[in-house]
Amino acid sequence: MSDIAQTTTRTTARQEISKLDHSYASGTTTTNLTTSTALADTKLTAIGYHNNSSLLDAWVWINTTNNALIEKTIAAYTGSTGAITVRGPVFAAESATAAYEIHKRFRPSDIHDAINRSVQENYDVIFKEVENTTLFTSTGQRVYPVPTGVNDVWGVYLENRVSAEFDQNILHDAGASVEFSSWAVSTYPDGSDAATNITLSQYGTTGQQEKFTPFGQYLCKCVSAGSAGTHYWTTMSNPADFGGITTYYEEPIYCTTASEVQVRIVDDQGNTTSTAHGGTGLELVRVKHTTTGAPTSLQAGIVTAGNGVTFYRGRAIWTRAEYYTDSVWIPLEVGSVYNGNIHLGSQPPVDRFLLVRGKAPLSTLSTDTGTIEVGDPQVQIIYAGALLHLYRQLRQKGTQRSNNPYNEDVLYWEGELHRLKNRYGMGRPPARTPALQGRA
Repeated sequence: MSDIAQTTTRTTARQEISKLDHSYASGTTTTNLTTSTALADTKLTAIGYHNNSSLLDAWVWINTTNNALIEKTIAAYTGSTGAITVRGPVFAAESATAAYEIHKRFRPSDIHDAINRSVQENYDVIFKEVENTTLFTSTGQRVYPVPTGVNDVWGVYLENRVSAEFDQNILHDAGASVEFSSWAVSTYPDGSDAATNITLSQYGTTGQQEKFTPFGQYLCKCVSAGSAGTHYWTTMSNPADFGGITTYYEEPIYCTTASEVQVRIVDDQGNTTSTAHGGTGLELVRVKHTTTGAPTSLQAGIVTAGNGVTFYRGRAIWTRAEYYTDSVWIPLEVGSVYNGNIHLGSQPPVDRFLLVRGKAPLSTLSTDTGTIEVGDPQVQIIYAGALLHLYRQLRQKGTQRSNNPYNEDVLYWEGELHRLKNRYGMGRPPARTPALQGRA
């Protein structure tokens, strides 16, 4: 997957779309809102809105503690003072000045709908690249379900298992019991710190956990408490040696509760946390992190949401990026993908993880803090598609004659969308990429 981790919030998308339409203004109220229909900002006059008709029928958007997701149209405006009177129910009083937006052409909620529609309609060229490691091979099985969250399968790869004991596992530097075999202290494995809000114990490979046998003789049984917990391997003695270095950490984890367990790499200035375990049973949970330039501490381990569940861990591998090779994941022949199943061309070796690569739609947005998983320049495709949808709506509401005032706008954004898709549209990546080579 791409190393570029850009996102765009709904707030930014809404504002940028109106800016592209040259119909946006924003500011902060000069005085606090009261229980009235009044809003005032003296700076509006200074930035050019000095005529009483400048902002009539435009939309005001406010999203504060007392006025969440409020959109109102402007009934009156006084250009000399920046005083606005809105239509509809009164504002709730605020104890501080409020940031506001003005959208002169499109209603903010219509912009939100257009953003989500554009995300869906342009899925052919703008999407999330996804990798999933929730599948585990079994004897005699060639058909596997397409994992949740993968809409289009690009390829399936077999884990070429590396032992937790191999030389480049940097956890060895701290004498860590990476296969959970040594517990000098009965409450946590050697080379780790005591857990917070998680009870740890050594567990033999018996009963329902027999799937873990390939990972070592013992498991680490974990019972999370009713609040968020952590368990880290002891910080390495030479963290400065990893300044600016990208490392990878992974654990096979058995859990039947979704969104409870993640793995994390943390240094003294930040951390990176994996996506959450999906609760499907045995899953390989992985994370990549680039440390700060001069770290004074560096650890890896697990974090829990604290829902009081039991889960099991099989091994821990933490490596520098350069020590993985392109043989870590072996491409498999895929016969076909249909009816929600992946049909492999041959029986793969058993007790191995499968990595499924593909794509999925970008997230649709329902809150101002919600994010689309792309930034510039790809997000410009979303903006153009949204504006095309909005102008088509305006054209439909108006006359159907050839002189409809929005015909030119529709034609412009059709052309702009086509241009942006050709220039910035995302394509299927090559079969062998640094993502596969580095377990990104």
